[in-house]
Amino acid sequence: MLVMGAALAASFVAVDWLIERGAFLIHFQQSWSSHFGGVQSFEYGSPGEHAFDWSILPKNWDLALPAALGICVLITRLREMREAIQL
Repeated sequence: MLVMGAALAASFVAVDWLIERGAFLIHFQQSWSSHFGGVQSFEYGSPGEHAFDWSILPKNWDLALPAALGICVLITRLREMREAIQL
């Protein structure tokens, strides 16, 4: 399985290089550097000025409530599975 995955990845890189000279793979480098790179411009403010607005959860209660319920169900089932495995 490891060999098949490695062959698939190598063929993907080879085809991308032959068709687009690696443009698709360069896209990943650009998105990586934009998300995890250092700040280069303060034109739009610093990252500290754009913190997550927690008031968005009550404003969108119709989505936040089912998500919270799903998290509770998930935690309950994980606890049950852990207890069943330990028995």
